[in-house]
Amino acid sequence: MFPCLVNRNVHIAHVLMILDSLLAPLARLLVARGVLFPDFAERMRAHYVAAAEKQAGKATDSRLSVLTGLQRREVTRLRGFVPHAFARHLDRPARRQRVQHGARMHVAPHRP
Repeated sequence: MFPCLVNRNVHIAHVLMILDSLLAPLARLLVARGVLFPDFAERMRAHYVAAAEKQAGKATDSRLSVLTGLQRREVTRLRGFVPHAFARHLDRPARRQRVQHGARMHVAPHRP
């Protein structure tokens, strides 16, 4: 059939299995620390673009879009990623803490 495509797919499947073993503990850590998934996903997209840019050298946004699977608009926005610019929740308590605090503040009054 197409041996080069079959081998590539096997390689990708193997890499994804390894990725799963790395992501499980990372996900546990992020949830425990109150990091929201959209914040993680935004950082991951930015690092993906940076890795593609490093691999491709001087490449257009279209080329980086093909390499990463992200839309050109996102690639343009994420080029020149600065880690601290995306840290929206550094000065706020974790969402879990805000929800727990809100639950304590809105306890229904006791009715005899």
